[in-house]
Amino acid sequence: MKVLAIYLAIVGALVGALAFFQPWQAVSLSSDTHNVNVAGVTDGDTLTLSGSASSRLIGVDTPEVPPGPSECFGPQASKWLKRTLPVGTKVRIEDGAEKRDKYGRSLVYLWTRPRKGRAVFINAQLLRRGYARRLEIKPNDKYGRALDRAQRYAKKRKRGLWGACS
Repeated sequence: MKVLAIYLAIVGALVGALAFFQPWQAVSLSSDTHNVNVAGVTDGDTLTLSGSASSRLIGVDTPEVPPGPSECFGPQASKWLKRTLPVGTKVRIEDGAEKRDKYGRSLVYLWTRPRKGRAVFINAQLLRRGYARRLEIKPNDKYGRALDRAQRYAKKRKRGLWGACS
């Protein structure tokens, strides 16, 4: 019985360690990041940051929401980003290799400020939770491998749009 208790304790510790290690977040903040505040969220992949008219998250594409036609899982993606990044939230961003898209939006990788020693890579979280599909437009592919892993995780588990949309 004592051996079983030790075995269960070891297995529990290993499972806990694996749950803590999330490779889609294992992206170190580079020295190229800077602090900004969230001024508003437009939809699941577009937001307004202090000092910028409009910013687009690099590497992800969430389904559309009104004023255009609403696509499957678009409202959920938008709601998640608004809940995760309410107005005034302090975040860290890294500009893309290409700084702006054809609409003039700044292109960014975005992390929440560190909590419990870890910053959350929002671009990857959108993919991991199934709120977005991977969109790679070179030269903005710096974190491509981490973003690809996050999408594979969601697809395999049919999370979000991968389970709800055909």
